Amino acid sequence: MSLSSGGPAKGSPMRSLKDGAWAWLSVQTQSVPADSDPGAALRLAQSCLFLDESSASELVREIIRIQSSDDPETRVKFRGVELDRLLEVSVFRLSQLNPDAALVLLGEMRAAKGDLVALVFSNVAAENLPAAKQYLQSVDGPALRDAVEPIAARLAVDDPEAAVSLLEEYPQPELDSERRKLVERMVAKDPAAGMAVAVKFAHDGRNPDVIRAAVQRWLTVDENAALRWAGMYRGPGEVELRDYLRKRAAP
Repeated sequence: MSLSSGGPAKGSPMRSLKDGAWAWLSVQTQSVPADSDPGAALRLAQSCLFLDESSASELVREIIRIQSSDDPETRVKFRGVELDRLLEVSVFRLSQLNPDAALVLLGEMRAAKGDLVALVFSNVAAENLPAAKQYLQSVDGPALRDAVEPIAARLAVDDPEAAVSLLEEYPQPELDSERRKLVERMVAKDPAAGMAVAVKFAHDGRNPDVIRAAVQRWLTVDENAALRWAGMYRGPGEVELRDYLRKRAAP
């Protein structure tokens, strides 16, 4: 069954690119009047959400090849097709069917948007956590936070100690928000353990405001215990914590 530019009906079965990705994309250059029908490109992208694994993989590789091509005729041929959108949807579809394969193809893309990286790694973490962590070694720059976030979030639920280790391994400031979320989650379940991790992060040179965030969460669980701990704390993040408590107590 070949794809058309129209979106599939709800409950549609997985579809194959009957004549191959190149042929299908070629047809779209003639059938997607983006200027006169703004919704056409969206319907085309929606079609990719029902591809079978083989077709999704083939389409991703074909789009990567086209985008990397120096051939002027190829560039002109596909100028009217939103290849970036099709690529993102196809990679996401593949991550639903074969997360490991999606990670491999994600690495072959010249640039991947953060939300796409997060979606793919979220699917991978759900299916194959060790593979997701392994592939982090090939991710850098702004995409790193988007890749680490879903892995850390999953570990925080099932294995908080592993989440701590992961966030210690990646000390980038962009991941400070993930460290805060982790300690807040831990404090809600086990204040002593959560505060110990917050102190460790702060003493390791991470953003010291993690102490304030952890105490703020603790106050909602056991206000008296949190205030006693805060009154005795001395170390990184102490200034931020005192400022927060002072403002909190102000009339």
